[in-house]
Amino acid sequence: MGTLTNQLLAAFLLLLLLPLLFTLAVLIRLTSKGSVFYKQQRLGYCKQPFYIYKFRTMKVSSTAVFKAAKPGDSRITKFGHFLRKTSLDELPQLINVLKGEMALVGPRPYVPEQNHYYETVFANYHLRYTVLPGMTGWAQVKGLRGYVKSNAAMQERVNADIYYVNNKTLLFDLKIMLRTPIHGFINNQP
Repeated sequence: MGTLTNQLLAAFLLLLLLPLLFTLAVLIRLTSKGSVFYKQQRLGYCKQPFYIYKFRTMKVSSTAVFKAAKPGDSRITKFGHFLRKTSLDELPQLINVLKGEMALVGPRPYVPEQNHYYETVFANYHLRYTVLPGMTGWAQVKGLRGYVKSNAAMQERVNADIYYVNNKTLLFDLKIMLRTPIHGFINNQP
């Protein structure tokens, strides 16, 4: 799908989901202290940095050092566990799609520190930067998401992302979007 199509769909989804987004924002405010939203720098198309938007799922921290969430992570709020398990924390990324920084479908973007490391480990990792990052992707609907336990597990994700990059079509995007509600939303990891 082209950027304009992604942006139009994102605008439609934001309007459609506005009551849900408002409800989630209120629940976040009622169940924990801090901002409703969380933003974090990621690398996107052609390695351009951008800030990804999410609903905040962790307790507010004064540290700026990136530390990936792990199973049993005490930083995750009770309501944050629900948001992460259902992937509802990702819905604010529709704003990133609207801004043209992301697409609905594409490889998930990672923080710069992770990208720099994975670029040294996986020879084909750089191919992920040839398309816009996505809210969902081939790796996610194949169940390759959440906490990365090993380089071998990450290699599976990278392989799925590169497969997507090499086979990207409108029909493939539609297939991924149709599979996302069934296979891409429920996450049993942090």
